[in-house]
Amino acid sequence: MTAGELGGAGGVVAQPAERVGVRFRIGFVAASVGTMTALLAPLQFLLPLQSSLLSGESRATTLAVVSTVGGLAAIVTTPLVGMASDRTRSRWGRRRPWAAASGLAAAVGLTVSGAAADIATLMLGFSLLQVGIAGLVAASLALVADQVPTAKRGTVTGLVGIAAALGPALGTWMISAAGGAVLESYLAIATLLVLTTLVMLVLIKEPPTRTGTARAWDWRELTACIWVDPRRHPDVGWAWATRFLVFLGTALSLGFVLYWAQQVLGFGDGDAAELATRMAEMTTYYAAAMMISSVLAGVLSDRLGFRKAFIVYAALALAALSVVNLVWSSWTGILVTGLLAGTAFGIYSTIDLVVATDVLPSDSDRARVLGVLQGANSFPSLAGPALGAVILNVGGGFTGLFIASAVFLAAAAFTVTRIRVIR
Repeated sequence: MTAGELGGAGGVVAQPAERVGVRFRIGFVAASVGTMTALLAPLQFLLPLQSSLLSGESRATTLAVVSTVGGLAAIVTTPLVGMASDRTRSRWGRRRPWAAASGLAAAVGLTVSGAAADIATLMLGFSLLQVGIAGLVAASLALVADQVPTAKRGTVTGLVGIAAALGPALGTWMISAAGGAVLESYLAIATLLVLTTLVMLVLIKEPPTRTGTARAWDWRELTACIWVDPRRHPDVGWAWATRFLVFLGTALSLGFVLYWAQQVLGFGDGDAAELATRMAEMTTYYAAAMMISSVLAGVLSDRLGFRKAFIVYAALALAALSVVNLVWSSWTGILVTGLLAGTAFGIYSTIDLVVATDVLPSDSDRARVLGVLQGANSFPSLAGPALGAVILNVGGGFTGLFIASAVFLAAAAFTVTRIRVIR
């Protein structure tokens, strides 16, 4: 592969006009299921469990350190992958080569994480996993921006809601089937990720990259690669802020749900198999609600022609549910709030992806800007566990944790209203 200007004059890629077919949708859903399983199952169960096994009472600090390093690696790498993807020439297109490389990197990261016997190795494996997943997400979303007409993106990205719902549920049931065994669980998830990535590569086609006047890499572009000036492109800035606040809020709640469940149920680290079964039950409720709401939200937003209200209501609902955890601290409460949170997050996740593709300022560097926006997802992986560990360790406990989560989520309901390009 070589790099160069894309498209015709000025390297501008035309907006897609034709509807995508069943092959694209199946490939997109398959990749999304694998991605969400590989990302969320370790974050919600395996990584917290490993932190407990390796560090005991210092588990929150270990979780924060490992997540911080992994999140930082993803933030730095993802826009670089997007920038390279925008400039790539190959017979297989611009996005698919990077999707393949990213999927392979994530699978290796899962394997290293599963075999980790110390914190340093766990940090290395989790960082590679984060980099691979972020690159795979950036490539997948760039394919949507390249091939799906704007008016149909809500319907297509609604399929991600199905994936985001199935991912955690599938992952936790795989962990439960492995009896909570760490290495076996990671290897099963890595196998799933490789298979789903292959399905996407086979089913989603790209035309060979257009030829054009080649230009050398200008390394000053690396600054632009991780930054979109919010003064020039305020809609991108507000979209980034909204994403960051939502994912930071959910990182503080869902990111520590394993420890919360242990406290509510009175389980210790030796109850990994039973805890995995309970968590699989909770994520099944979450998944079922999320699948339904995500598809309905995508279809309705396309037909109604507006997006903001969906995100406002979803963010406020998630904020309220964070507080409900404190007043209903029982297993029944966890199941009910999981069901309602799945409904709200299904709505948010679908519309957020539409907003991300609608605020792009230029057709010539879609993947780069999407990579910058992806940093708003990745950065909470860095900040959320670290902030959560501070809150838990300095005396705020779960009360402070869930209140902070609610504040960030409520703030997202305001920032999304500042985006002007969407209704």
